[in-house]
Amino acid sequence: MKINIFIVFTIFMFIQVFIYPAEQEEPVWVIVEKGKAELRKKEYGNALTYFKAAISIKEEYPEVYILIGDIYKMSDNPIAEEYYRQAYDLRLFFELPLEKYSALYKLVTLYKSEKNYRLYEEYLYKALQEDKKYLSEYFDQYKNDFYTIFTSKGLDRLLVLYRITGYEHVITAHSELGWYNYKTGMYKDSVIHYLFALVGVISEAFEEVRRIKPLYEYSTMTDFLKTAFAFQHVRRYLVEESDIFKLLYYLACAEYAQEKDYILSRELWQIIVENPVSNEYINRAKMQIRSPAVEPLIDVKKDLKYEWD
Repeated sequence: MKINIFIVFTIFMFIQVFIYPAEQEEPVWVIVEKGKAELRKKEYGNALTYFKAAISIKEEYPEVYILIGDIYKMSDNPIAEEYYRQAYDLRLFFELPLEKYSALYKLVTLYKSEKNYRLYEEYLYKALQEDKKYLSEYFDQYKNDFYTIFTSKGLDRLLVLYRITGYEHVITAHSELGWYNYKTGMYKDSVIHYLFALVGVISEAFEEVRRIKPLYEYSTMTDFLKTAFAFQHVRRYLVEESDIFKLLYYLACAEYAQEKDYILSRELWQIIVENPVSNEYINRAKMQIRSPAVEPLIDVKKDLKYEWD
């Protein structure tokens, strides 16, 4: 199937100059919308023709570079990386400024799938460097506070004391860096990144719950999830968009690997097991509760320079 798609791409790349000129007087946004219509119909070659015509008229159009990259990505064509990079290089031209992260995370996902961990890590840190809040001295203090409160008083206490909203765009970077540091043996850094991700996710979800129930408060993670999951859109954000169970699972794994703190880690795995929402981490959490283990490290050359020691 992938080979056929690639053949279609190739054919249309050669003939697009012959089929488009009649429509060149149209506004560029009309051309893009025609391309999107073709994309919805899975007419990938036609979509490419329209999208490439659009950027030939308006070169600073990062949203279209992403669309072209997505089409090439479906056939595992390495050209996808080039278009995602161009979209990121043009990030100042996105109509919605935060959309620049969509281009960045396209590259992150691509490099992770290729096990190109050098570039994977590099682009994750680009996401954090884009966030002025994260780089501030005020935020720097959070790093120590989060770890100290979590390890001494537990996750519930941390989530009650701290809520950070308005940085959804870097939650993914923290989550991925949590995984990467765990898989490269940098366990304390992994814990801290996962804590940032969790505080961010729960804070955003809490704000939405409060819009529905203005006086709502919670004292434990279990109580909060029970309430939040009652609202379909909040549940979708937590489970499908933020992968809350993965965050909890690997936070527990990283904490166990760092401190061999079975009690604290078990509490987190237990939240996953006891939650009524089906997810892929239930069985894995049960296995860790029975017999905790640290996952093998990935094969990557990495200078073990800890961020926050």
